[in-house]
Amino acid sequence: MGHRRSCAGRPAVNGRAFTFRNHLAPLPRSRDTSDSDKDPAKSAAALRANLGLQELRSLHELARELLRLAPKTAERQPQSVEIELLGRRWDVEYVTGRRVRTEEVADERLRIHAPSLTDRHASQALVPWLMRLASHSLSARLKPLSAELDIDYARMSVRRQRTRWGSCSTRGTISLNVCLMFQRPEVVRYLMVHELCHRRHMNHSRRFWSLVESFEPGWKPLDVELLQGWRNVPAWVFP
Repeated sequence: MGHRRSCAGRPAVNGRAFTFRNHLAPLPRSRDTSDSDKDPAKSAAALRANLGLQELRSLHELARELLRLAPKTAERQPQSVEIELLGRRWDVEYVTGRRVRTEEVADERLRIHAPSLTDRHASQALVPWLMRLASHSLSARLKPLSAELDIDYARMSVRRQRTRWGSCSTRGTISLNVCLMFQRPEVVRYLMVHELCHRRHMNHSRRFWSLVESFEPGWKPLDVELLQGWRNVPAWVFP
C-alpha cells in the first residue's frame, strides 16, 4: 500500500461535522442520585450546583450545535439536490420501482426508483449517481490543472470518506472525496493544488507549503473554508 499524505479534515457524524469550542470535563456524580433521577427539577438543580456558569453555557452551546446539525428528514429524502461545484440544482421525484436507482429524466430533474420511500433507499439511489457525476466532473478539473502546474499524476479515484478531502500516494494516485461536489470551485481547486504538490513533496514541510503558495497565494482562507466544508454535505451522502 502506497504511503498517503492527505489534506486535513474534520471528523463527520452522519455526514455532518462540527467543532466543540470547549472541552467539557466529566459531570460530577451526586452522592445520592435516587431523588434527582426521579425528579427532573432536582436533577437540574443538582447540575447547577455542581457546574459553574461557564460550564453551563458550554453545555447549552453544545446542545444548540447538535440540534442545529442534526439531519432533518428533508436532508435524507431530498426534494432537490444542489451541486455547488457545478452551480447546478436538480429537482427530485420518487416513484415505486423494484430496483433502487436514480434516473436522470431531464437536465434538471432526477427520478428515484425504490420499493419504498426510506432514508436508506434514497441514499442507495443517490450516492451512485453522485459518484458517477463526481468522477467525470473532478477529472475534468484535475487534468487541465495538472497541465497548468506541470505536475503529473498516474490516475485519479473518487472515494466517499468521512475525514479526508483528498490524498496522494507514492504511486501517483490522487484520491478525491466525492463530497467536494458540495464545495465552491475555488476551494476544490485549492484541494487539487494541495494534492498535486504532494507529487513533489510527500510531506507538509516548508518547501511543500512554499510550492502550494506559489500556485495558490490565497490558500489560507481556502484551507479554513475546506475544513468547514463538511457542513455543506447533505445527510443522505452518509446514511
